[in-house]
Amino acid sequence: MTVYAGQVLDAPTLLDILNRLPRYINKAGATTYNNQATLQNDPDLVVSMMANSVYDVRIHGSAGGTDGDIQTSWSTPLNSTGSKQCFGPDSASTDRLNTNMRAGNHAFATAVTYGTASATSLIAFIEVGRVVTVDAGTFVFQAAQNSATVNDSNIGQNTYMIVTKVA
Repeated sequence: MTVYAGQVLDAPTLLDILNRLPRYINKAGATTYNNQATLQNDPDLVVSMMANSVYDVRIHGSAGGTDGDIQTSWSTPLNSTGSKQCFGPDSASTDRLNTNMRAGNHAFATAVTYGTASATSLIAFIEVGRVVTVDAGTFVFQAAQNSATVNDSNIGQNTYMIVTKVA
């Protein structure tokens, strides 16, 4: 969309411009998973998406746990297309500072596992993707323990998501 100097903006044009501003969604607090290997909707990393639109999504995350590891997934509006690229410690990781890394491209609903070695020294992961919507709906980041264990795993409070409507 091009806006020229001196151009008078009507309400629909102004609304379109505002909808294209990046939205920053921060976690209000860490989300803990205990004996829970079924993916759960994150209470904070949620955003509405318009129909027939294109969105860039970036999730910068931290996670911890002593033996449950963490798996993540994306729930997107019905009939959405695209993929996500996921970067973080391999599921067999036992050391967040010296580890094999995963760098894979996946379908939105594919569960991606990151290795965690500590409940307090969190690992970092990044997930990015382009979501092309057909139907309006809700985008939700999801997570759970990879293997259910009574030892806590968590998605850290400093995890955030940036969502930008690009078309």
